[in-house]
Amino acid sequence: MDNLSNFFQGYGIKPNLVTQGGIPDTVKKSYITENDIDLLVMGAYGRKNVREFFVGSVTQHLIQETEIPLFLYH
Repeated sequence: MDNLSNFFQGYGIKPNLVTQGGIPDTVKKSYITENDIDLLVMGAYGRKNVREFFVGSVTQHLIQETEIPLFLYH
């Protein structure tokens, strides 16, 4: 995460790194709404099937359900 944080800081963007427990897609959607988030940066890892190997089920859900841009990295 430090490398990713440094990447964004190089473009004048100060990231806020957050770790929370709970049901991932529910927690992320709540955090986005409660904190007026402009951009969500997250890893894209999955382990279930071929489609989810590249984009996990939580990531897929957020792609479909959030109204803000997502920056996915692998």
